Amino acid sequence: MRSFVTGASGFIGYHLVRQLRAAGDEVRCLLRSGSNIEFIKFSDVEFIYGDLSDISALEKAVQGCDVVYHLAGRVRAINRKDFLKVNCDGTQNLLNAVSKLTTPPIFIYVSSIAAAGPSNLQQPKVESDISLPISDYGVSKLEAERQIAFFCNRLPCSIVRPPIVFGEADKMNLALFKTVKRLGICPVPGWQIKMYSWIHATDLSKLLLAVARNGERVEMNVAGENKPSGIGMYYAAAGDGIKLSEVGKMIGRSMGRRNTRTVHCPPLTVLCVSTFYELKKLLTGKNVPYDWSKAFESRNNWCCSAEKAECQLNFKIDKSIEERIQETTQWYKQNNWL
Repeated sequence: MRSFVTGASGFIGYHLVRQLRAAGDEVRCLLRSGSNIEFIKFSDVEFIYGDLSDISALEKAVQGCDVVYHLAGRVRAINRKDFLKVNCDGTQNLLNAVSKLTTPPIFIYVSSIAAAGPSNLQQPKVESDISLPISDYGVSKLEAERQIAFFCNRLPCSIVRPPIVFGEADKMNLALFKTVKRLGICPVPGWQIKMYSWIHATDLSKLLLAVARNGERVEMNVAGENKPSGIGMYYAAAGDGIKLSEVGKMIGRSMGRRNTRTVHCPPLTVLCVSTFYELKKLLTGKNVPYDWSKAFESRNNWCCSAEKAECQLNFKIDKSIEERIQETTQWYKQNNWL
């Protein structure tokens, strides 16, 4: 198949490009000028430079494609407007370009559990649950999903909502690995136990290919509604939710540590740290790793169920989270990231 990938220079894109090449697909990538292509620089991968606001680049890039994997998006921004500009308006631009084709390709959108909002401790999110995002990022991803709903009668679309994604070339979770290595501790915000779903980028990529080949498509317009039908949507997760402290211990074991201590950060400390970064963001106009939105998200559980993907698509996770963490740690070491 001929596959087009946005956001290919990101770490999930890196894993997806590898999976597509292994499957024998012809791969074309949309890259912003100056993007680091170190990990996807293959002779058989075509690069088109532009971004989601570049209509001509988008129209050129989607020509002749069988599948569009839309990974590009903003995970950090100054405010909701900046999130919406890329995650929602950019998605609409791409949908417009795809819908103009005589034979539109399959459109696979990588959303986020943030679009759904937090889960209950005992009940992971499923596709038909009400979507109640609590962050600007989550709102922007949900709005992008609603844009897709407007196009469902013009092109075949599917949505995949991953939770926390980790793996080789991941910079977002690298700080946790470094903290465990240097200090032997796993910092956990707040006093209460929180559960999170995780998935390795390789496993997520395999699910994306399965959805493209055999997944169901969005069938009804749910714009303006918080409760989706769940049709054409899949959650991605490796098993049940897991405590952050347990993940910290797994990371420690991958580095040869016999014990990794869990350090609970008092809510006041979390508030002070997030306020510092929030003020820095407002004063400098630059993105920060932790702000009030992230602090608020950390107070909740974020679990989802991959049962639908498992039943419909025979989706299976080949390796445990601990095995994947060991592989990630090894990659970090080999590439001098850790």
